[in-house]
Amino acid sequence: MSGAPGLPGDRAAADALARALFADSPFSMVIYDAEGHVLAVNRAFERMWGVALESVPPGYTVLADPELERQGALPVIRRAFAGERVVTPPVRYDIASVSRTGEGRSLWTQGHFHPVRDDAGRLTHVVLTHTDLTDLKETEEALAAREERLRLAQRAAHIGTFDWHVPSGRLTWTEEEERLFGLVPGTFPGTLDAWAAALLPEDLLRTQAELNEAMARGDRETDFAFRIRRPDGEVRWIEGAGEFFYAEDGSPLRMVGVNVDVTERVLLYDAERAARRAAEEASRAKSEFLAVMSHELRTPLNAIGGYAELIELGIRGPVTEAQRDDLRRIQHSQKHLQGLINEVLNYARVEAGAVTYDLADVQVAAAVAAAESLVLPQVQARGLVLASGACDPALVARADGEKLQQVLLNLLSNAVKFTHPGGSVGIACGAEGDRVAIRVSDTGVGIPADKLEAVFEPFVQVGRALHNPIEGTGLGLSISRDLARGMGGDLAAESTPGAGSTFTLLLPRVA
Repeated sequence: MSGAPGLPGDRAAADALARALFADSPFSMVIYDAEGHVLAVNRAFERMWGVALESVPPGYTVLADPELERQGALPVIRRAFAGERVVTPPVRYDIASVSRTGEGRSLWTQGHFHPVRDDAGRLTHVVLTHTDLTDLKETEEALAAREERLRLAQRAAHIGTFDWHVPSGRLTWTEEEERLFGLVPGTFPGTLDAWAAALLPEDLLRTQAELNEAMARGDRETDFAFRIRRPDGEVRWIEGAGEFFYAEDGSPLRMVGVNVDVTERVLLYDAERAARRAAEEASRAKSEFLAVMSHELRTPLNAIGGYAELIELGIRGPVTEAQRDDLRRIQHSQKHLQGLINEVLNYARVEAGAVTYDLADVQVAAAVAAAESLVLPQVQARGLVLASGACDPALVARADGEKLQQVLLNLLSNAVKFTHPGGSVGIACGAEGDRVAIRVSDTGVGIPADKLEAVFEPFVQVGRALHNPIEGTGLGLSISRDLARGMGGDLAAESTPGAGSTFTLLLPRVA
């Protein structure tokens, strides 16, 4: 298979040296005759292509190779057989397609064709040396594929990338970066001035100052945001992140980074902030209205109560028993309405955040006993039984004693109001991990499961009040939960319609 053709002349030693160099060259080599027929291949050719000289089909000539014809390399190769030294463009050559055995490798190669002439100047041979470019081309293809995937990913995510050469001010943008700025891909001139012209003036000064300060500090990374005005006049918010690279002397060389259009996110944030501000203003206005109205109502109510007492005392003359009964009804209604107004005022203070908490260590058993004594007259008047559960005297909670009493009285009074005569109201306490749990239960009408959270909404009375309408504002439970949470605890409810309800007050436990 290997070997060199007989060379004319009588320099046997030179011929032997040429044959040895050909056979042992580390480069794949082929020798053709003047018509392009293969005369010899070396061992490097066999290793590189995986075939030997015997694989060349009879009558094969490189000047009519269909693979080279298809890839457009033949015009260059024909120039070599006309006597010109040439280098072909890289081709992906599948030698199995022209091999007699159908074997051989497919490689990226570049051919160097060297014409050989006799002493008379006639072309006798052409020597081909291959350069294997397979690894290089496959690496290039892989890089190109990754770059294409990155480009598509950036396009899908609307992320642009940039490369700023700091000393020259030259900017390189990807196509998506140009689209972010409203430009047709390929039209960005690549200058800092062109970038600066797109930014709103106030944002440009700030962003330039931030970048200069970051480079002066030697920062490796930085984040920034600015507004641009696109060529069509639309203003967009751009957010970016960049990484700096420095020379050995610390001077900045490059900044590479990404930009993304966050306009929709900014607009959504602004809308949410505006909505939240409007809701807060509406809530504040509502609380102020309730507080003002409640104060305005208390004055005439106090006058009603005061004049009723004067009349009852006979200051305006003798009072009959029937009149005295009417006066008692007036006073009862006045006190009831006064209580409702006080609830509204309490709610307004809680809503406005005007409630302060004096937290201290509170003995839970003593607080429960005090609440029981205050509600006992209501329990007896209603024909109920007050069931006191066990409560460890050593149990201590972190709470505001006055607010705790207010919550307990709200819960117990609610339980009394919504329990039919003959039923019972209970209160018990205990430790649950790092919390103190105080449970107020009743055997009343209960609350539907889908309304358990609604009872904590202001001005709501559901479920339990439908069977036996009770006067009230519907603020007690809302205020109680807010107070519980203000003390670092919570208030929850569980109920079985027709069997009663249990409200659990949780407070931080003092170990």
